[in-house]
Amino acid sequence: MNKYFIFASDARSYLELINVVRELKNQNQQYFFLYNLNPKTLAPHAELDKFNYDTIITEKSDLIKIPNLGFDLHFKPDIVLMTRESWSPEKELIVNFKMLGSLVCCLENSNSWFYNNIKTRLEILSRMRFPSNIIDKHFDHSEWLFDTKKLAGWVNFKSDIVGIPKFDDIYENIDIDYVVDKYNLNVNKKNVLVFGSLEKQMRPNILSEVRYIKNNLSNDFEILYRPHPQEFNKYKEDFYPKFCIDDIKVIDNDLDVKSIAYLSDFHLSMFQGVTHYSLMFDKKVIIPRDNFGVKTEMDIDIFKEKEFEFWSGVFNIKSWDEFKKIIDLDLLEQFIIRYDKWWNDISNSLDIYDRNLNWTLDNKPSLKYFDDFNDQKASVRLVDKMKTMVGVI
Repeated sequence: MNKYFIFASDARSYLELINVVRELKNQNQQYFFLYNLNPKTLAPHAELDKFNYDTIITEKSDLIKIPNLGFDLHFKPDIVLMTRESWSPEKELIVNFKMLGSLVCCLENSNSWFYNNIKTRLEILSRMRFPSNIIDKHFDHSEWLFDTKKLAGWVNFKSDIVGIPKFDDIYENIDIDYVVDKYNLNVNKKNVLVFGSLEKQMRPNILSEVRYIKNNLSNDFEILYRPHPQEFNKYKEDFYPKFCIDDIKVIDNDLDVKSIAYLSDFHLSMFQGVTHYSLMFDKKVIIPRDNFGVKTEMDIDIFKEKEFEFWSGVFNIKSWDEFKKIIDLDLLEQFIIRYDKWWNDISNSLDIYDRNLNWTLDNKPSLKYFDDFNDQKASVRLVDKMKTMVGVI
C-alpha cells in the first residue's frame, strides 16, 4: 500500500487539500498530513510549533531526515502532494522528496486561468523552471483552464483533470451564526460581498465600486470586503490601523469565506477563482461590463509601467527588448481572441453590473470554466489517480 505525505503551508493550501486527506482516510490509505491554519505562509523547519498534523501510518521504518521539514519521518513517502509549487517552502521540499525517491504531485492552487494575458504568460514561464519542472504529476481543474495554461506556454503535459477538491464539501460545515457574531453583521440588512484583487489596474476600480455602494445604498445593504490573501501584505496601508473605507467589514480569514459567501445576497468581483463560490451557491453575481478593466493586462505599454521591474528580476533580463522577446508578442493576438470568446460567453450567463443590485440571473452555464465535473467527487478522482502512479511514472 502506498504511503502519502500531504503538505499545506497556509490556510489557503489547507482548504485546497483537506478533502483529499479525508478521501485518503475513507479509502484506508496511509498518510501523514502536515498543515498550517495561519493565513500567513510558514516554513516548518523554521516554525514547526505552529503546524498541526494528522496521520495514519501503520508501517514504519527507520527515521528519515528531510532537511526542510524540521523533523524526521518514520516512513518514506511513495507520493507527496502539495500546492503552490513555485514558492517557498514548497519548492525546497520538492527537491528534498525527489532526492529521497518520492513521486511529487501538485494540485493546481489557482482556478483563475480563465483568460490569457501578459501576466499569465510570465507566470507560466516562471513555473516551467526548476524545481517546478521536476514534478511528476499535476492535477488541474478543467479543460478550459488547462488549455489557457498551455496557450501561455505550459509544456508539462503530465497533468490530469480532476476538478476542484476544495469544493467537494461546498454545502457542508457552513456556520452562519459564527460569522454573524464574529463580524458583528446586521441581520436586518442584505449583504454585498466584495472580493478584492491584487492587480494594480483593477483594484482601484473595485474600491471605487465599494465607495459607491456605501455612499448610495448603505441604508439597505451591509458591505463585506474579502481581500485577496496577499492583499494584506501588498497594500498594508489600506488595512492598518483600519480599512481605507469606513464602515466596511473586512473578512480576514480564508476559513470564514465559505460561510460568508453562503450568507451574502450579492457578490461583487471581477470574474476570478472565488466566483466559483458565487455560482455554486447560486448568488446574484455582479460583474462590471469591462470585468474591472482586466483586458488592459494585454496592453504591453501599461505592463511596462506597472510590472517590468518585478518580472525582469524574475527572469534576470536587462532590457525591454529582451522582455518583449520572452512575452512573444505574436501570442497577444491569440490571447485577445480567446478572451473575447470567453467574455462573450460569460456575458450571456451573468448579469452585468448596473448599480441597482436587483436582478436574477442564470449562473450554471459558467460553472464549466471552473470545474469539468462540479459533482463534489474531485477528491475521489485525485486519490484514485495517485493510487495508480507508483510503478508507472
